[in-house]
Amino acid sequence: MQIGSGVFLPDRWMGGDAVVLLKPPAVPRRLAAEIYVPPAAAVRRITLTLDGREAASMAIPRDGAYTVESSGPLSGSTVEIHVDRTFRAPGDQRDLGVVLLAVGFH
Repeated sequence: MQIGSGVFLPDRWMGGDAVVLLKPPAVPRRLAAEIYVPPAAAVRRITLTLDGREAASMAIPRDGAYTVESSGPLSGSTVEIHVDRTFRAPGDQRDLGVVLLAVGFH
């Protein structure tokens, strides 16, 4: 995984949108993103696109760890991750969405 934009290192917070570049799998596989939604986060929906096409979307009911996964096997290289809402933590000027733990093909 290579971070293209939208992910703040080293804490892996992402803003409203992030771009991650992946090596395409030899055979199509499910695309998944593992995220953590802290209690203060405002996000209620996360969407993954792969090479410009929607690959997965999930409603986020509350804080916690989630895996957003495509319903079927896919192949591609550019993953865009979008959250519907961001927030600002006290003392932090960044617009924060979720903590991005991992992205890849499974």
